[in-house]
Amino acid sequence: MPFLETFLAGLAVRGVYDATKGGAEIAYKKLKEEKPNIVEALSDDSVLDNDENRNKYIKSIMEFLSGYGIIDIDGAEINSLSNTTFNHETGEINISGTIVNAKSIITGGGNGSTGKTTIKENSQFNTNGTSIKVGTGCSIKISGNAQIRQS
Repeated sequence: MPFLETFLAGLAVRGVYDATKGGAEIAYKKLKEEKPNIVEALSDDSVLDNDENRNKYIKSIMEFLSGYGIIDIDGAEINSLSNTTFNHETGEINISGTIVNAKSIITGGGNGSTGKTTIKENSQFNTNGTSIKVGTGCSIKISGNAQIRQS
């Protein structure tokens, strides 16, 4: 299960659990308990050969984890041939020093969301028609069901 474990560790997952004692491992176990279909599907790495499948599973994992606590994405580059969604639901997503390139990007929560997303300095979200650049010392804060939609 290298992809899933690497993905979780790469996001520096911290939940409501004690992150200093293996937050990524705890998140993996929680995902395995509550979403075994995702874990089972990802046991076959060929599932990830298709961009649509890969994006679907990444989106599902991020939404699941953000509903339980905090996701920090720091210094990443995320490229998608289709859509990327950062939905905070009841949790928190912090993005810093990250570049996201996608056909469309939705950042924020859906109806009934109580969480928050913060896009911190030196981050850039790009689609074919839009670009958001967050400079040094700046941030964008989104809470509840507010969203930024780029296409």
